Amino acid sequence: MMNKQPTRLDSIPAGAQAAPPTNAGAQIAPRAKSARFSLLTLGTATAFLGALLFAFNGLPAWAAGASDPDWSVEGGAPLEQFGYVVQNVGDYDGDGYVDVMVTAPRYAISATLAPGAVFIYPGAEEGILPSAIYTLTGEEDNDFYGADVATVRAAELGNVGNFVVGASEAGRAVWYAPAGEEDWTPTAYFTATGEASGDGFGETIAATDDLNANGFSDFVVGASRTNLNTGQAYIYYGGNLTATLALTLTGEAPNDNYGFAVGGGLLRGENPASVVVGAPQNNEVGLNAGKVYLYHGSATGIEDATPDQTLVSGVAGGQFGTALTVPGDVNGDGFADLVVGADLEAGMGKVYLYLGSTTGVMTTPLTTRTGENLGDRFGFAAAPAGDVNGDGFADVAITARDFATRTGKAYIYGGCLDGFLSAPLAIYAGEAENSNYGRSVAALGQAENDLFPGVLVGAPGLNISRGKAYGYYVPGGLPQCAASIVVSSTVVVAGTGDPVCGSADALTVEEDTEVAICHTVQNTGSVTLTRHVISGTYGIPTDAISMTLAPGAVYSTVVTATATLTDSGVLSYTWDAEIPIPTPNPAGDGLIDSDRVMTAAAISALTLTVEPRDPDDPDNPNDPDNPNDPDTDPTIYLPYATRQ
Repeated sequence: MMNKQPTRLDSIPAGAQAAPPTNAGAQIAPRAKSARFSLLTLGTATAFLGALLFAFNGLPAWAAGASDPDWSVEGGAPLEQFGYVVQNVGDYDGDGYVDVMVTAPRYAISATLAPGAVFIYPGAEEGILPSAIYTLTGEEDNDFYGADVATVRAAELGNVGNFVVGASEAGRAVWYAPAGEEDWTPTAYFTATGEASGDGFGETIAATDDLNANGFSDFVVGASRTNLNTGQAYIYYGGNLTATLALTLTGEAPNDNYGFAVGGGLLRGENPASVVVGAPQNNEVGLNAGKVYLYHGSATGIEDATPDQTLVSGVAGGQFGTALTVPGDVNGDGFADLVVGADLEAGMGKVYLYLGSTTGVMTTPLTTRTGENLGDRFGFAAAPAGDVNGDGFADVAITARDFATRTGKAYIYGGCLDGFLSAPLAIYAGEAENSNYGRSVAALGQAENDLFPGVLVGAPGLNISRGKAYGYYVPGGLPQCAASIVVSSTVVVAGTGDPVCGSADALTVEEDTEVAICHTVQNTGSVTLTRHVISGTYGIPTDAISMTLAPGAVYSTVVTATATLTDSGVLSYTWDAEIPIPTPNPAGDGLIDSDRVMTAAAISALTLTVEPRDPDDPDNPNDPDNPNDPDTDPTIYLPYATRQ
C-alpha cells in the first residue's frame, strides 16, 4: 500500500487534544447525474489513409476544475496529520455505496494522550458524507495508530467490512470486522505484533488476495526498521475472523529498508496470489538504487522466504520500490499488473509498469512514466484507480508529493493495450506549500450503487499538519483506449516471376483487364489479432479469414476479381480486425466481463481510371482479327496495405 519516505513525518510530536474532524472544514458537492459508463464499450476505430498502424496514445488530459474536490474534510487540530492515509474500505455498511477511511496518526484524545485515530466516512447517493460514522483510536500515547490501513476480504462476510490498521510505534496491526450481521460497529478480531520496539511493524500493510487457496484474503505487514534498517515483512494467512503468521521475510543488508513498501495481488491470473516487497535503499546495483522482491503463492501457500522473482531499475539513488501497487489488468491481457515507484530516479521520479503472466511478472517493464520537474518525487505513492473512464482497462493513480515545495500533485493514468495512455486522464494539485498533498492516494471506488469512480488524496501536512483529505469524482466523457488503423493504397503490375509491390493511390488501366488484390498486413501491436474480414468493390469478393496473427507476424493473400473492370471509379477495400480483451480486472478484485473484443477497421481507396482499348491493339479481345489469348492478358495486382 502507500508508504513513507526515509525522512519520516511520524517524528512530529503529538499536539494538544483535537476535536474529531466531522463537519468542521468539510465540504461535499453533489455528483452530476449522468449515464453510467459502459464497461463493455470500447469504441470502434476511425478509418484513415496512411501506413497501417494502431495508435493508442496522444490523448489529451482532462483538467477543467481538476483541483476542486467533490468532498473534503480537514483535521480538527494542528499536528494530528489527518489524511496521512486515505483508503477505500468498500461497502463497509452494506448499503450499496463505497465508504472511505482517513487516518490521523497523531490525533490526540486528551492533552497528554495522542495515540492516533482512524475515521470511517459513509457513502450515499449524493457522494461521501462529511461526518464520520465510526472513529477508532489507538491505545497509548504515540502509538502512531493509522500509520497504514488495508481493506481485506473475508468469505464469511461477503467480502465487505474487513480492514487492518497499523500502529507503527506500538508495533501492532489490528484486523477489524463488523460486530455482527446487523451490527456494523468495527470490532477487533485479531492483533498481530512486531518482534521489538522501534521496528516500525505496521508502518505498511497490504491485502494480497488469497495466497494459499483457502478462500480467504491474506495480508502482509512491513517493518522496515528491524535489524539496523535491514527490514522485514510478515505474511499472514486469513481465516474465519482470524489470521495466522505464516512466514517472516527478511531483507538482505542493513539500511535496505526492506518492507518500506508492500503489496500483492493476482499477478498470475487464476493461480494463487503473490506478495510484493520493496527495499528502496538496497545497494545491489547502485547506492540506494532499490530492489523489489516477489513471492508467489500456491495451494499450500508461499513455500519459503526465498523470492521467486526480483526486479531492479539499475539507477543509483532512484529508490526503486518506494511505492508498490497491483492495480488490476492495465493492458487487457487477462492478468493483473504491477506498478513500481522510484521517487528519486532522474531527480524527478519515475514509475514502471510490469505485466503479469502465468509464471509471474515480466522482468522488462512494458512502459514507464517520469515526473515533470526536478524534486517532484513522482512515484512517491501509487494506487489502483479503478476504471475511471469506463473502457474496461484498469487505471492507476500516481502522486508527486514534493511538486512545488510539497504542494503536491496527483495523476490518473488510463490503461490501454500498450500500457498507459500517454497523457493523464486527470491531474489534481494541493492547496499550499508543505501540505504533503499526495502522501497517500486511493481509489474512491465503484460499489453496486456508486456510479461515479474517482480518487482519494491525503495532504497530512496542510495547515501546520492539521491535515486534509480530498475526494474527486471523475466525470464522464474522458478519453478511452481505442484502436485506430491508418492504411495506404499500393499497386503492382504483374510481370515475369513474383509481383513486386509498389506504392500508388491512383491507377489507369484498359477496360476488360483482370484485377487482383494483394493483401499484406503485419501485426506490429502487442497483442494477437483474430478474425479478419477483407471486402471490396467492383466484384471483389469478401474474404473472411478466421485466423490469428501474433505480434510481429506478417500475413499475405491474393484475391482475384470475379469480373473484369469496365467503369472508372474508386476501388476501395476494408480491413477489419478483432483484438481479444480477455477477463479484465480493472478494480483488482473481480471480473467485469470475459468475452470482450476491441474492433479496428480501415478503408484503403484507390482511384481507378478505366480507358477503352485501342482497337488496333493486337491483344484487344474485341478485335476479331486478334482473338483474346488469356495467357497474355495483363493482371493488375493491387497490394492492399502494409501495417507499420
